[in-house]
Amino acid sequence: MSNPFNKTQTELKQQLAKARQNHKQLQKRLQWLPGLILPIYEIQLYNNRVIVRYRDQSGQQQTIDYIATKPFSNTRTIVADFHAIYEAIQAALAKIAIPWYGIKGLAIVDVRETLAGGLTTIEAKAILEAVHVAAKNKITKIFVTYQQDTVF
Repeated sequence: MSNPFNKTQTELKQQLAKARQNHKQLQKRLQWLPGLILPIYEIQLYNNRVIVRYRDQSGQQQTIDYIATKPFSNTRTIVADFHAIYEAIQAALAKIAIPWYGIKGLAIVDVRETLAGGLTTIEAKAILEAVHVAAKNKITKIFVTYQQDTVF
């Protein structure tokens, strides 16, 4: 497995584009199953707030807006408390019903807040781990972006 910390911005964007393309190809291959939608979860992180956008089984765009009960960020960092961000992401994703066909989705996590010094590699890794653990059986691949630029 390649180390995501050594990849250039271009390589990361290519990897994200390839994952989206593979996702669309799989969707086309499974057209024989009516109503099947392969989930792509867009998770936006703000200070102490998580927004998840996805399409439900009927194809309708759904939005979950979750405000954390325990603060997980501050003005300098988005991940001030790992356990709190994990709980917030888990609570937001818990509101999503797993499709009956059990196919896992793709997650794109975008940190939308402007942070002093930008998003650090450690913060990006903590976000990746929090989503991975919180999502359990809903997500197979996770991309972390900072203000829509791919980090890994």
